[in-house]
Amino acid sequence: TLERLIATRMPTLYTHLKIHNVTLSMFASEWFTTLFIYNFPLKSVFRIWDVLFLEDRDYIFKIAMALLQLSNDSVLKLNEIEDIINYFKSSSKNINVSTLLNKASTLSIPSHMLEKLAEEFISTRQEELEQEELAKQLELEEERQRKELEQEELAKQLELEEERQRKE
Repeated sequence: TLERLIATRMPTLYTHLKIHNVTLSMFASEWFTTLFIYNFPLKSVFRIWDVLFLEDRDYIFKIAMALLQLSNDSVLKLNEIEDIINYFKSSSKNINVSTLLNKASTLSIPSHMLEKLAEEFISTRQEELEQEELAKQLELEEERQRKELEQEELAKQLELEEERQRKE
C-alpha cells in the first residue's frame, strides 16, 4: 500500500529506491509493526501515538509519507542500498516530530485510494501465504521421501547383515 502511494505521489524517490533494489519492507515495515517506537525518541513516539489514536486508522500512512517526503532530498543523494536503508532506520531520530506531524496533516490521501490499496495488499498477501503453504507442503513431501529412502536403505543394510550372519 505504501509502495503504491510512493509510486504515485513521489515517483522520483520510488524510482531511486527501485534502481538501488531497496524495497520498503526493508525499513518501513518496522514503522507499521511498531508504530514508530524504534524510530523516534520515546517522547516523540508518544506525540505520534496521540495523533494516531485521535485520527483515523489511515493517518499512519500520512506519517509514513511525511517521513519519506522529509527524507527525500537526502535519500536521493545516496547510491548504496545499505546507506539508504541505514538512513531510513536512523534519520528519523533527527527529524523534528512537530515538523513531521505538521507535514502529515497537510497530506491528503483519499480513503477510497487506501481501501483499494488495502484490497490489493490483502490479495497479494493471500497469494504469498498460499505460496508459502505450497512450499511447506513440498518441503514436507521431500522430507517424507527422504525418510522413506533412508528406511529402504536401512532395510537393505539389515537384510544384507542378516544374510551375512546366516552364512557364518
